[in-house]
Parts: sequence; C-alpha cells; structure tokens
Amino acid sequence: GITIHQPSGESLSIYDAAMRYIDEQTPTVIFGGEEYGTGSSRDWAAKGTQLLGVKAVVARSFERIHRSNLVGMGVLPLQFKGSDSWESLGIHGDERFDLEIPAKLKPQQDIALVIHRGDGSTSKVQLLSRIDTAIEVDYYLQGGILPYVWRDLLSETMPPGCAGRGWHHLHLHHPHDCNGTTTLYLRLYPLSGVYQSKSQIHHTSSSSFFFSYQ
Repeated sequence: GITIHQPSGESLSIYDAAMRYIDEQTPTVIFGGEEYGTGSSRDWAAKGTQLLGVKAVVARSFERIHRSNLVGMGVLPLQFKGSDSWESLGIHGDERFDLEIPAKLKPQQDIALVIHRGDGSTSKVQLLSRIDTAIEVDYYLQGGILPYVWRDLLSETMPPGCAGRGWHHLHLHHPHDCNGTTTLYLRLYPLSGVYQSKSQIHHTSSSSFFFSYQ
C-alpha cells in the first residue's frame, strides 16, 4: 500500500514510510473501525504492527485474539467510546497526536487522545484502554510478553561466579553448579523502547550454548 509521509507530504510505500518514522524516532498510531484485526494469522499481524514502529491502535472494537496479541507485542489497544470514530472526529491523516497515559496504568481505564490539527487547533477525546487484565498491564509495561518472560527468568538468583561482561547467565537444571550443566546466556538490548528477537545461538560445548536476545 501507499501512504503520505508527514510532514513532508511525500508519497511512499507503507513500509518505507514506517522505516522513515522509526529513523526519525516518531512513534505512529493506527486508526481502525469495527472488529479491528479480524482474519487469519492474527499473531503475525500484531508482530508486523510492532516491527513497523506502531505504538498504539485506536479502533471502534477489536477482534478478541488480535487485541490480546497486540498487548503481547507491546502495542497499546485503545477503543473509541460511544459513537466516536475517526470519521466523526474528522481525522484525515495529517494530524499529530498525543496520548496522555497515566503514570499508574490500570486495566480498562480512560486514556486521553489529544489531536493537533494542521490549522493549529487542538481537541481532546477520551478513549478506553483495552488492556483488560492486570497481567496484561505488566506485559505492556515490559514491552510485550517475551521481554516480560525474560525479565522474570533473570530475576532469579544467579549462581556465584557465573556472571561476566554483561551477559546474564541462567542455568536450566542445576542452578548451583556452573560446570557440566545446560546454561542459557542472555543479554538484552533496548531498541528505542522496543525489543526484537534475533536468533543467535553459539554452541560452546556439548552442555551449554549462548543465546543472544536482541
């Protein structure tokens, strides 16, 4: 598909525009209608959304599984309230947006969307956060379910003498013995607040491996 890059007005493919926004450190928002996310491969659709630098999706309603998958990828699902929609609010695509996310995030709370229009005017509308449960709040705040799981694993006590040069060491079977066991080596790299997985496994012996999560 083709879109218009803002504020340059240049016509670009959606992918090229997304990459430019990422380079410019400009987070993006998707606006949708009813049952957003309906269709096959919903988990991959949510992952693609995250990889394109989208930080929030605002829709009239969400397909149930896709809403959950967005949270699992660290993307904030927000729902219009009442009869509001992108059409009724007069959103055309050349606006700028601010999301007023509370410091203490809770399930299904109101979040304000501030719309900055090209003529200099602003308006504010309340949206419903579709982070529906307390555990989803934790997933979202950690950048998604995978970073949440890694941090949960790394919060456990590491064996003495196993740490070194920024690598986090996690033993899978015998946590008090650094020799002759299967050992998982983890290192986390933040990329503009988004964590992406990169499969990089280095076999060092028959009993251990390095896994670089980047």
